[in-house]
Amino acid sequence: MKKVILLILIISFSLVSCEVENKYYNASFKEQIISLKAEKNITGSFVLGTGSINETDYYYFFIKDTIFDGYKKPKIQALNTLIVEKDTIPTFIKNKVLKVKTTSYLFGKDKVEKEYSDYGIMQILTGIKIPKKVKYINTLIVPPGVITKNVKWEAI
Repeated sequence: MKKVILLILIISFSLVSCEVENKYYNASFKEQIISLKAEKNITGSFVLGTGSINETDYYYFFIKDTIFDGYKKPKIQALNTLIVEKDTIPTFIKNKVLKVKTTSYLFGKDKVEKEYSDYGIMQILTGIKIPKKVKYINTLIVPPGVITKNVKWEAI
């Protein structure tokens, strides 16, 4: 009986965590773009001659899902996106936060957990900022000539 109690105490002490350390890193994910389209999302409400209109620009595109041998259609907000014209394969780059949580135990092996999150959510929860070298959450690399540079603006 004493041996069983001693064994239980040893096991419970080995599971006691002594220290938890969280580190945050930038992680970039790249996927090849198959097709790209820009579109506005307009919502609003009007009551008795007054109201509001909310307008947000989005980019829609198709990327190849190699695991399921099909295509998926992400939607990203234009405000957080940098577009680069480059003579290369069209690419979507998504920057995320990599959280590495290391738990050290009194006895036994350290436990390391990795979790990826979007920058918007992680900024609110942890107060961490987007690194200066990242600046944009999304980057679209497109062929030269895709961006229209001769837009005619008319006065309202």
